[in-house]
Amino acid sequence: MDSKRLCEKCEKYSGEKLHDVSILKRLLKQVCPSVDSNACARALMVKFVNLRNILTARESELKEVCGISSSAAQLFVLLHQLYKRILIDKLKNTTACLENGGYIEYLMLNFDHAGEEKLEIILFDVSGRVITNKTNDGLSSQVVFDNNDIVSFALEYKAAYVIISHNHLHGKLSWSDADIKSTQNLAKALDVVNVKLYDHILVVGNKCLSYRNDSQV
Repeated sequence: MDSKRLCEKCEKYSGEKLHDVSILKRLLKQVCPSVDSNACARALMVKFVNLRNILTARESELKEVCGISSSAAQLFVLLHQLYKRILIDKLKNTTACLENGGYIEYLMLNFDHAGEEKLEIILFDVSGRVITNKTNDGLSSQVVFDNNDIVSFALEYKAAYVIISHNHLHGKLSWSDADIKSTQNLAKALDVVNVKLYDHILVVGNKCLSYRNDSQV
């Protein structure tokens, strides 16, 4: 399919009914007009299987696909960041996010293909609506909990509830002794300023574990 026909197809269906490969072809054509966008799009699908895996892949992984330039790889990385911001904006406009677990999708996407351990902090108001969030990058195999930083962050935005989440790069989906101790200490520190640590979500691969709902801790 040439560029003109592909544009016409996009306009006709507004992107909703396009095949995944067609969407990738359209994107690639914008940043790499001289390459075979069809071959590149199909190669991406072969390597990563689905669009989610493509959008969450690291730039270096994307560039391993023949024909994917730095510009194309950076585009997909930016699209990943854009999608995360869309999810957070949605949570900011939705009440009762705490009860319905609407933040889980964002957290899973945030930690997809992470090359290091990270700590995500999400603040909620009394209605369960997201106020704001931030990510603290850790080391290659360890994330540091700074209680003073988290407490100050919560107070700055007048949060009622806090959810923290971090990932383990390897191993089982289970809490380490350090995870349990850090969670308990943070809960106490927040309690002093009348803010509740609502939950701590552990992410390993494509699975997650809630501290709040874990009967083992």
